[in-house]
Order: sequence, then C-alpha cells, then structure tokens
Amino acid sequence: MSSQKSKAILPTSTQPRGGVAALTITSALLRNGATYTVSLRTATNDKRSNCIFAIAMPPLPTQREKRIVGTSLKMYFDLPSTLRYIDAVAQLSSAAKQANVDLFVIPDFVTLLPSAEKLKDTNIQLGAQDTYSEDKGAFTGEISPVTLKQAGASIVEIGHAERRRLFGETDADVAKKAAAVARNGMTPLVCIGEKSKSNIASQAVGIAVSECKPQIKAALSQLPDDADVILAYEPVWAIGASEPAGADHVVAVTQNLRALVAETGRKGRTRILYGGSAGPGTFQKLKDGVDGLFLGRFAHDVGNLEKVIEEMMDT
Repeated sequence: MSSQKSKAILPTSTQPRGGVAALTITSALLRNGATYTVSLRTATNDKRSNCIFAIAMPPLPTQREKRIVGTSLKMYFDLPSTLRYIDAVAQLSSAAKQANVDLFVIPDFVTLLPSAEKLKDTNIQLGAQDTYSEDKGAFTGEISPVTLKQAGASIVEIGHAERRRLFGETDADVAKKAAAVARNGMTPLVCIGEKSKSNIASQAVGIAVSECKPQIKAALSQLPDDADVILAYEPVWAIGASEPAGADHVVAVTQNLRALVAETGRKGRTRILYGGSAGPGTFQKLKDGVDGLFLGRFAHDVGNLEKVIEEMMDT
C-alpha cells in the first residue's frame, strides 16, 4: 500500500460467516497504514456490492498519546457507597502514576465536592456526568459548567446514549455542551457510537463510521482548535452487554475515526476510548485503535480497575 491509488477489493463472496475473514484481512491492512470505506449499495446485479475498498493513508503515529482509563458510576450507588468507592479508587493513584496512565472517576453530582476532597492529594481526575450548555440563568434543574469547575471537575461526560435515548439529546445539544465544558477549562468526554448493528462484519464497520462521523463533526465544530477532547466510542448495541464488541470491529472503526479527526488539522489533543462492556483483558485486544477504556459496571469491582491499569503499562 505505497501509493494513494492502491486499493484492495474484497467482494462478499470472500467473506464467509458474515465477513469475519474479510474484516480480519482489512484489520491487517489498517495496521500497516491503510484504511477503507464500505460500499453499501444493495442492487442485486451489482457484483461490487458490500465490497471493502482499502486505500493508502499515513500509518498511525509511533508516538501515541498517554493512555487513559476511567469509569462513570451513573446512578448505581447511593451516597455512602459512592464515597467508599472513591476511597478505594484513591488507593490506585500510585499504580496509575507508575503505569503512566491517566485515571479518572465520574460519580454523581451530589458527591462531587466530597469526592474532590478525597482525591485532592492524588493524581486522579474527577469528572461529572453531564452539564448544561449555559453558564448561568433561569434553567431549573440543570447543572452549570461553572459550578462543576468550581467543585473540582476536570472532565465532563456528555452525549451518552442514555441521555440521547431517554432525554432526546441531539448532536447539536452535545456540541453546545462541549463548547461550555471547554469554555470553562475542562475536557469534554464526548460519547459516540452507532445504533445499527450488521451481521456482516465489513458492513458493520462502514455503518459505525457513517453514524459516528456527524456526532464527531458536530462536537468538534464548537470546540476551540487547541482544546483537548476525549471521544468515548461505545456501540449502543454493546452497552450493558455481557461481551464487548469484537476487537477487529473496534480497531477498524476507531482507526477510521482517528483519521477523520486528523483530517480536521486541529491542534488540541484527541484521545479515543472504548466503552461498551469493557473490562480486564479488553485493552490488549484494542490497543492498535484506542488510547484507553471507559469502564462501566466491571469497574464497580476496584480490583478490575486495577487490573486494567496494569494491562496498560508500557503498551
């Protein structure tokens, strides 16, 4: 793949069992400096329907961004159990520092202040689960990004699939929130992911990229060029599942998304995490595509969080 004109075409006839073999080949192309798009034309007389086209692109940089791992507690814990959990996570600060891994934890809003106090002598970053897009005003029940910053938050999670599904949040809403987070000196953690799932592996990657692209573009369009941002890729269909999405799928999608961000030429650091039933053993399978993991219920056992940190050391 040394020329921009080079391409590999893998027709569906070479994709037994839903295209797994083709996707494995494609992942190898990606690791060696290629990317691909997927044709989703459905005309039955078109022999090139559902082919994979691999075109040359610069390989991933050898100098990767600092690894990062964290968890959101959603609304699973009450006040006492949240504070006990924060105490336990605080004990992992030295392990994260030794592994050269950024570690963050996102409790509920009520426990932000006591959590900040417990984490003040650690290297652990404190996050919030959401924010409003305005700094102040008559917005009953909303959370000001100014207040979050004052409470000690340095990361704010926005655009989670549950907020989109349950509360009708749109890409435009998430973009405004991203701008508010950055405006107040914090890092937006933007959740992205596809709703649709295909049983044909090669199609699944194309669908994922096409659904995530507008989510990313909307958020980045409202951020300063030099602002840091974290993209948490979580296929909606994998959230809460017993197993994460397949490694080949995640690596292929996140490498394409990384190339998409690179095309913008932005100067700020962009790190990509994988969520969606991630846990111990996940990162090693995905490290060619992601910079870290966004953990869910697997991290409720702090021992699992510690294992993930150890797995990220020197990778």
